[in-house]
Amino acid sequence: MALKTPVEEPPKGNTLTKDQIKEFKKAEKDSEDFLDVARLAQDIVQAGDKEWAGKVYKKAEGKAEDTSDFRILADSIYENLEDKEWVGKVYKKAEGKAEDYQDFSSLTQSIQFYLGDKEWLGKVYKKMEDKAEGSTDFRLLADSIDIHLEDKEWAGKVYKKMEDKEAEEKPADDLFKLQQVKEKQDSKYHMISISCCVVGGWLLFTTISEDMRAGLIILGIALLGLGVLIWPRDPKN
Repeated sequence: MALKTPVEEPPKGNTLTKDQIKEFKKAEKDSEDFLDVARLAQDIVQAGDKEWAGKVYKKAEGKAEDTSDFRILADSIYENLEDKEWVGKVYKKAEGKAEDYQDFSSLTQSIQFYLGDKEWLGKVYKKMEDKAEGSTDFRLLADSIDIHLEDKEWAGKVYKKMEDKEAEEKPADDLFKLQQVKEKQDSKYHMISISCCVVGGWLLFTTISEDMRAGLIILGIALLGLGVLIWPRDPKN
């Protein structure tokens, strides 16, 4: 069973009403996961008690698990408490938990927007470069380096990687488009083939006059043969 969050006494001299204090204390007691505690801290700030909110944010930090949790928490602390030192420490934890290109990309957006630390930004961009896989990854990274660091040389090198990756991706993309066209053609051939077989079978077995039977039997056999002939085949077989 999950442990309940211990409740802090609101600081003396706060601006909250008795009803607000009662409501927030109950919410703090009932909150068990990271998002619930982080939202509560934000609610307390908006109600006017930053000191109590800071203590609740500290509890939220203890419940954060992945890079997204720490990044969201740091963003909220900056917006509501404007504590840059604390925010920087939480972003560091987010960086330590980051695993892929998107994790680092989201983190750089927060660092750039809230802290504007270009040196730190450059270090995380380097990690993004190591994690980049597709041409789009390299293009977005190069754009960010050019805009936020104004490092034309580095951006140019990343754009070159983007171009190389595009050259690798193009044959696969062309093959995919070709396969789509083939599937559409096969679908049409399936319909024609089935129609020929159905009509051919009907002509073979329908009751008709003797003077027409020979000619229609030949036509039916021809249509059945045509249906089998145009049925799409797997080129591997």
